[in-house]
Amino acid sequence: MRIHVLFACLFFLLNISCAEKEEGDDWVGVSQELLFQALQNDLSIREIKQTSGFFEIVFSDNSVISFPAGKKVFYTTIGNNNNWLINGVNTDIKALSNIPNSESNLQSIDVDGRGNWSINEKSTTIQAGMPLDMPDIPVLKNIIESRHFFYFYYTDRTILRFMRQKSNNHLSDKKQHLPVNPAALKILCIGNSFTEDATSGLPRIIKSVGLSHICIGHLIAGGASLRKFYEGYMENSPIGIYQVTNDQMEWMTISDNFTLKQALQYADWNIITFQQVSYDAGRYQTYQPVLSSLIDIAKNECRKSKPVIAWQMPWAYGTGCQEEYFGKYGYNQQKMYKAIINATKVMMNQSEVDILVPVGTAIQNLRNTSLNNSPLDITRDYRHLDCGIGRYTASCTLFQALITSIYKVELSDTPFLDVYGDNSVTEKNFRICQQAAINACNTPFTVTAPID
Repeated sequence: MRIHVLFACLFFLLNISCAEKEEGDDWVGVSQELLFQALQNDLSIREIKQTSGFFEIVFSDNSVISFPAGKKVFYTTIGNNNNWLINGVNTDIKALSNIPNSESNLQSIDVDGRGNWSINEKSTTIQAGMPLDMPDIPVLKNIIESRHFFYFYYTDRTILRFMRQKSNNHLSDKKQHLPVNPAALKILCIGNSFTEDATSGLPRIIKSVGLSHICIGHLIAGGASLRKFYEGYMENSPIGIYQVTNDQMEWMTISDNFTLKQALQYADWNIITFQQVSYDAGRYQTYQPVLSSLIDIAKNECRKSKPVIAWQMPWAYGTGCQEEYFGKYGYNQQKMYKAIINATKVMMNQSEVDILVPVGTAIQNLRNTSLNNSPLDITRDYRHLDCGIGRYTASCTLFQALITSIYKVELSDTPFLDVYGDNSVTEKNFRICQQAAINACNTPFTVTAPID
C-alpha cells in the first residue's frame, strides 16, 4: 500500500511527539494541518480502522495515516436502529435530519453547557471530557462516521469534514448553473457587515445598465458567523436587519429584527449567497457541517425556486490592523489572504456551493495598484471596506460573477457612478476598480492587478 512521503514524514514526527508524552495524556497524533493538506489534495476517505489502540485512516489514493487513539477519543457512528452511537453507547438521538429533504445526517456536533456531547442540537448524557483550558494546539476529540461523510471534531470546537469514497457523493456533479435571461431575478445575500459592504452599491450598478425586474435582499447580522445563522434558524430567533430593493432599485428596510426563516420565505429566491465571518474565513475547519446545513435549509425553504447557492469570499484585513482576531494570521495580510483562498478552494470542492464571488481577490487586486492607501489598504478601519472604491469594487465583483452571464451584459458597459468615501470613485479610477473585479472572476485564486 502506497504512503505519501509527506504523510510518512509527518507520521514519523507525530510518533516522536507521542513518545515524549506520558501514558495518561489525551494527546492524539493527527493535526488539523495534516488533514487539511489531504483536503487540499481533494482526497476522500475510504475507511477508518480501529486496531489495538490505533486509528488508521485510509484515503482515496491509498495513502494511510495511523495514529494512537488515546484514552478519551470518541468514535461516533450510526447504529442499526438509526440512532447515533458514541463509543457504542446509544444516545437515543435519531440520525435523521431535522431539516426536511437534507442529505446530511449530521447538522451539528458540539459540547453543551454541562460538558456533554450534543448532536443536531440535542444533548446526550455522555460526558465529553473537554479541557477547561483549550490547548494551544487543538487536539482531536471525536471522529464521526455518517452515511456520506467523516467528521473530525477538535478541542477548539472546530470540525474538518471528508467525503466517504464509497458513498459516491460527488458534490462537483451536483453544481447548479445560473439561470439565463430570466423574466425576473431575485437574489438574497446572507451575512454580516462584510456582506453589507459588498452589496451596498450593487442596485445602482444594475440600474445603470437599464436592467429591471431584479430584486436584491440582504439579511445583515453584525459579526455573525455561519454557526450563528444556523443556530438562529434552529431557534427561530431574530438575527439581523433585513433590507430589500424596491422598483427603483433603492434599498428599503423591512425589519431591524428579522429571522433567517423570514428572509428565506420572503420571496422565491433564484440565488442565495452565504459568507463566513471574516476572522474565520481562512479557517476551513469553521465551515462545516453548518454550511451544508444552511444550504439544506435554504433549499428546503425555497423548494419552488430551486436557488443557486453562491459564496462571497471575504477579503484580508489592512496591514495596519491590530485586532486580536488578525493575530490568527500573524498580523500578516498576505498570510490571511492565502488562508482565505486555500479554505475557499477546499470549500468549493467539498460543499454544495455552486458559484464563487471572489470579492477578496478583487480587493487584493486593487491593493496592487496606485489606488492603495496602506496601511488601511482600501478599508475605512482596517477591516471594513472604504465607502468609495472599496465598496464599489466589491459590488462590481457581485455584478460580474452573478449578473453578466445571466443577462449577457458587460461590467465595462456600466457608466461612471459617484461613490464617495475616503477614496472616492472618480472618472479616472472607476475602470481600474471594474478591471480588478473582472480579473478576480477570471482567476479567483490569483492576484492579477489591473493596469493603472
